[in-house]
Amino acid sequence: MNAWLFLAFGLTFSPADDVPIMPRSPAPERQLRDHLHGEVHKAMDARRAAIAALKTPEDVARRQKDLRQKFLNALGGVPERTPLNGKTVGKA
Repeated sequence: MNAWLFLAFGLTFSPADDVPIMPRSPAPERQLRDHLHGEVHKAMDARRAAIAALKTPEDVARRQKDLRQKFLNALGGVPERTPLNGKTVGKA
């Protein structure tokens, strides 16, 4: 029954009626770019707000520590330190 209502409703409009059923979207080749630009703007706004909130040297040090930890996590951490035990095998 719902399908019949949809078809009946959908057939009552003709292209000449100029009734927007779906909002117009940007060209397909621009959609990804526009989405990524929006994400970058959100990230930059958040960064600006975080930097504006820094008031003391302790705040700056805390942000530096947090950022360092985020970078290390993104890299998958760093390997454990081991002794290098370097050996000279020849001279030029």
